[in-house]
Amino acid sequence: LETIIKDEKLKHDEAQKFIENSFRDGEIKTTGTDLDKILPPMSRFSGGSNRALKKQTVIDKLKSFFEKYFGLI
Repeated sequence: LETIIKDEKLKHDEAQKFIENSFRDGEIKTTGTDLDKILPPMSRFSGGSNRALKKQTVIDKLKSFFEKYFGLI
């Protein structure tokens, strides 16, 4: 998780809380504002596709992490 946070420049505390809640709930929630809270600050005016691409990359990495460790915790 620390590697994902560092590589994607996520907000550390928010990302840890997000993944803890995901393990508690049994799923990675990709809707709502929780995921947006962990993303690094990005200009909303420099092209929405960059933010969408970053969000999808983070979702994919977090899902991979979650699937690897869900059931062990």
